[in-house]
Amino acid sequence: MRIFKFLTNVTAKKADEVVSISRYLQKELKKETGINSKVIYDKINKKVFRKGINGKKIRDKHKLGNNPVCLYVGRISHHKGIHLL
Repeated sequence: MRIFKFLTNVTAKKADEVVSISRYLQKELKKETGINSKVIYDKINKKVFRKGINGKKIRDKHKLGNNPVCLYVGRISHHKGIHLL
C-alpha cells in the first residue's frame, strides 16, 4: 500500500487535472495527497441493461444452480476491500 500511495502522489501531482468518481474518493484523495479534484460521476447506459433476461445458460455453464451470485467488476486491488467480499 505504501508503494501505491507513493505512486498515486507522484502521478496525481504531475497531472493537468485530477478527477474523482465520488465525493468520498475526492475527500480521500485530498487527505492522502492534498490535491483538489473535480467529481464526475460515472453514467449508466440504461439501454444496455434489459429486464427479464434468463440467466440459465450462464448458471448451467458455471454450475451455479440457484445459489445467489455476486458479480464484482473492477480492478483487483487490496485497498478496494476485495478480500472482504
